Amino acid sequence: MRMACLLSLVMVAPLIGCSAEGRKVSAVERERFSQRRVIAVLGENRTGNPYADSAVAGLEGVLTQTLLDRGYRVVDRAALVAVDKERMLREAGITDSQAGQLGKLAGADAILLARVTKVEGGRSTVGGQLLAIGAREGTGSAVYTYESRARVEARLVDLEANILWQTSANATDTVGAPGDLGRVLELAAEKAAEEIPPKSTAPPEE
Repeated sequence: MRMACLLSLVMVAPLIGCSAEGRKVSAVERERFSQRRVIAVLGENRTGNPYADSAVAGLEGVLTQTLLDRGYRVVDRAALVAVDKERMLREAGITDSQAGQLGKLAGADAILLARVTKVEGGRSTVGGQLLAIGAREGTGSAVYTYESRARVEARLVDLEANILWQTSANATDTVGAPGDLGRVLELAAEKAAEEIPPKSTAPPEE
């Protein structure tokens, strides 16, 4: 992923590159997060773009692996699926209150909601004209490169629907087709995951 971004920057800079930015979390939020022990992860596509549906699992995967690497226990995805209401809530768009209920049923003490809230892509343009980035004149074919953009918002909700921590990340990337959104969503997810603190080794607060 990082190497791909670097190669893209070398090939097409300064026109298009890989980047990610978003909301930083406070020290208080990091402390609240670090006190959690068992976390469930649930991703949602809130964009209405069907291309993003298949990338939600990758978003969940990035956050899950980060949690495990930083010392948390993560509720197995099968446990969430086993909760009867989970699929219905997900289709309707889960609220913070429903997330708290779901976390309780799944045996978690908090749930990490990760939402894809923006995803789009279009052919690159220069000087107001469509440009085939990397196209070679005289070859008879153009290799088009598209700029894709994504936004991921994540927040940790406890069983009483209190928001303990939240962050967001925006990312841009270059792709070979307008529906190739996996890389840019992964980049946004990785940026959001950087804000997850290591689990505290102190006893949980009463």
